[in-house]
Amino acid sequence: MNIFCKIGSKALRILYKRVYATVKKPDIIHAHFTDMGCIAANLAKIKKIPLVITEHSTAIDSEKANLEIIKCAKYGYLAAEKVIAVSSNLADRIKSLTGVSCTVIHNIIDPYEAFLNKKNETHQDFTYISVSNLIKRKRIDLLIDAFKLVSEQNKNVYLIIVGDGPERSSLEKQAEVLAINNRILFTGRLERDDIAIEFDRADCFVLPSDLETFGVVYVEAMMKGLPVIATRCGGPEEFVKEKVGMLVDKNDQKALVRAMLDIYNQYNLYDPNEIRKYAIDNFSPTVIAKQITELYKEILQ
Repeated sequence: MNIFCKIGSKALRILYKRVYATVKKPDIIHAHFTDMGCIAANLAKIKKIPLVITEHSTAIDSEKANLEIIKCAKYGYLAAEKVIAVSSNLADRIKSLTGVSCTVIHNIIDPYEAFLNKKNETHQDFTYISVSNLIKRKRIDLLIDAFKLVSEQNKNVYLIIVGDGPERSSLEKQAEVLAINNRILFTGRLERDDIAIEFDRADCFVLPSDLETFGVVYVEAMMKGLPVIATRCGGPEEFVKEKVGMLVDKNDQKALVRAMLDIYNQYNLYDPNEIRKYAIDNFSPTVIAKQITELYKEILQ
């Protein structure tokens, strides 16, 4: 157990003692992410409370996962009654690294009300939108290069990039060098309600990541009725189906350009209502909460 987990574990025991000094102990402890699972494991053992860990972390899913991360993860997983992975790809990765089998339950989209109603704005232009932290593994640089080629074939296309991060200045410079900065809007970081408003201005969501354990933002875009373009990078290939968007290989600029052009040229094939229904039927709070509740019942029985 690393220093962070040791300190966190002690802090959690102190917090538990204060909160549950005069009330009944909880039936289940549910922790999220590798470090929090490791921290909760010690308390769960001491108090004999069943532990559930939901793993979302790209750290354990990365090919560069180091021994310290694997040890931390394994300590938590082995103490847990159940480990939930947010995608089958992540479940396979966890099994190969730690030997622990996972239950796959996808991420919940909540609060999701802001993403439910798509405004029917009439516009002649076609706008792609991408939402992410502006870090290298999100590959917004690849998206900008691809958009340059798409814009050479279609003069009425635009790109909105929502987010902030260490790559922002270089991405803005890239757009300027390619002479497409007048077609790209960098909004900076936005709250979820404001992201929903930006989705209303868009026609297609694109995010060509190198790695996603799931990809909540793709589903949020689908709840707005937008077709999505994603890479085969772990999570998206599990839920990006033909009727809701397109999948391309990682780091494949030509395939990304083709997908962006295909959705532009065949936009009428994507029914916003069908896309929205698919997202709600599979990822709304009601659906995911039911799966988690059933898991809790299984443990407590």
